[in-house]
Amino acid sequence: MTVGTWSDPNHQQQIGNQLKIAYDNAHAVARRFARAFAPHEADPPAMTVVLDPGQLWDGTSLTEVAQQATAALTAPATNPRIDRVVIDANSGALQVVAGTENAAPSPPAIPSGKLPVAQVALTVGMTEITNQALTDERVAGGAGGGGIVPSSTELTIAAGAITLTGNAHRVDTEPDGPNPDGVAADDLTDIDVSALAEGDLALLSAENAARVATARGTGNIVLTRGDYAFDDLDKVLAIRRRGASAVEVFRSHPPPAALSEFYESAEQTIVAGGSVVLSHQLSAAPRLLQLLLVCKTANAGYSVGDEVFINPHFQWDNTSTRGVSVIDGTTQLKLQYSSNTNPFTVIHATTGNTVNALNANWRLIVRAWR
Repeated sequence: MTVGTWSDPNHQQQIGNQLKIAYDNAHAVARRFARAFAPHEADPPAMTVVLDPGQLWDGTSLTEVAQQATAALTAPATNPRIDRVVIDANSGALQVVAGTENAAPSPPAIPSGKLPVAQVALTVGMTEITNQALTDERVAGGAGGGGIVPSSTELTIAAGAITLTGNAHRVDTEPDGPNPDGVAADDLTDIDVSALAEGDLALLSAENAARVATARGTGNIVLTRGDYAFDDLDKVLAIRRRGASAVEVFRSHPPPAALSEFYESAEQTIVAGGSVVLSHQLSAAPRLLQLLLVCKTANAGYSVGDEVFINPHFQWDNTSTRGVSVIDGTTQLKLQYSSNTNPFTVIHATTGNTVNALNANWRLIVRAWR
């Protein structure tokens, strides 16, 4: 497939052919890396797994590997089983490593000299392997042009710089006297990319999340979205060599932690122009807020006990601003009601008309999560 010149697709700024060309170019750039050894079901589905073409670099030779397919896998007889599809680290030849049947099966170990590609979840009586039975285990990257990277090596910052020796590295901060393992925080301002071929990619991640190295968009480092902190072991920054520069291709962020803390206020009296401060008792500022009105006396078609969710901040009824603003804090939430006689309007429960939520008939509840 021919190459393309990378251009970020942006549907808000690009229209017509301009947007289509941007998508085509982005696809042309990413296809070789994203598709390498991609596992998927056969067409039509059978008891086999297909691997798309890929490529490997051993430091000397580039090996292009054609599409491959496993032999037919045998469904387990009594309990589920997890098999593993791997490839040889040098030749790229496919191999299936059979697991053991068990009520709670575990995948088999990855043999020495092999690279993981996929897990295959097999069940009793299975007659075809679909994509839903496959778990992608490829190691992202591309040693010398988009193949699978066997492992990463550590690089320690020295005077703000690191020198790449391969295509996957873990970055650590520079040691000093009191901190022989590395200081708590350090800036990465230069990346020597001379070991990479022009256009090659390298993946950078954290060696230790407690020692935070931060890539700065200075020196020869070109970052598209500002500085990047290696403060989580699951974060990855991909760079490409462009001349003597290390240019960002993409960055990943770990998924946010689950919302494990919850706060619900007591029922708050609604006062025109009034304010109230609530201590939310969370460990830090909330990440999610929810406001609702509780009907205490029948109004606008609602019965006592009905709860109506409302938009935080403000409402607009074509004549005045209504609602409540919420100032988010690490320990408290400050609520400021609109100065309108009735700060809130609601949609009538049966007619759909916009009507006043009478202050005396409703109470406000604030919920917060973190």
